[in-house]
Amino acid sequence: MSKLDINLLAVLEAIYDEGSITRAADRLCLSQPAVSHALNRLRSTYKDPLFTRLGHRMQPSPLTERIIQPVKGALRTLRDSVNAGEVFDPTQLQREFRLGLRDGMNTAVMPALLAEVNRQAPDVAIASHPCHPQQLEESLAHGTLDLAIDLLKPVSESIQHARLMFEPLCVAGRPGHPALQQPLDTATYLAHKQVLVSPLQQGPEWVDHELARHGLRRRIGARCHSYLCAAYLLRESDYLSIIPRGIALILNEHIPLSMCDVPFDVPTLELHAYWHERADKDPAHLWFREKLLNALRSVPYISLESDAPKNMLRAAQSA
Repeated sequence: MSKLDINLLAVLEAIYDEGSITRAADRLCLSQPAVSHALNRLRSTYKDPLFTRLGHRMQPSPLTERIIQPVKGALRTLRDSVNAGEVFDPTQLQREFRLGLRDGMNTAVMPALLAEVNRQAPDVAIASHPCHPQQLEESLAHGTLDLAIDLLKPVSESIQHARLMFEPLCVAGRPGHPALQQPLDTATYLAHKQVLVSPLQQGPEWVDHELARHGLRRRIGARCHSYLCAAYLLRESDYLSIIPRGIALILNEHIPLSMCDVPFDVPTLELHAYWHERADKDPAHLWFREKLLNALRSVPYISLESDAPKNMLRAAQSA
């Protein structure tokens, strides 16, 4: 064990994160046979299979689960020591950042973020991807996303996150909608068909669960994946929809909407930024997180929590 090659630990980490020898090889810029050979050396050293194939995924053994966090910590310390000797220059950065955003945030955030990034790093590109809640942690671990903004959710210790904002909800409908000409009550709301915006193809959403707690049920007249699509549907009908107020205000600049408070208790949305621990102290990733914060601050309908900058950039502040 005293002669263990440190590069083998990087292979162990990559296979664990990626769940695949092929993806680990791509991440490490190695050939697949080279990664397989390194895994065999690790198995010989630890006298343990370390991973077994389960379907299309490499399943870690109990020993791997026990040692992976110390291994990650050791590698992180080594990487930090290397980065400490480098001076980060965003003007020389050539990279694509992959950002996961909830529907509706693209319109609000991307123009401001592109402007922020292009001022310092003309060779940086940003790819915006839908944020699928069930795949968030896997996408960050596999590197298919560098950063994501989504609702608060339980995540493992390898995923860093910071609260960005609380976003209230509203009921939206077309201008002149008869139900929105006076204070809306629950009975009137339930009497109208609803447009449901959801990434899921079927099944109830959390608003439906809240209503069910009181023995109530709404009628879904249309279901779509996009708030923009919902706004067009509202404009052409007497349907109503519950959507985040900030997104409704952004849509209202292009598609006029009437808005009012939700007539029953619903939780305020708590949005967090998420990223993988391996990027926590990466200078380029820290820079990108700072640019995202600046972009969010510039959006009129977004109100960041006061501790968002501290939590997003804590790696830089503790360095």
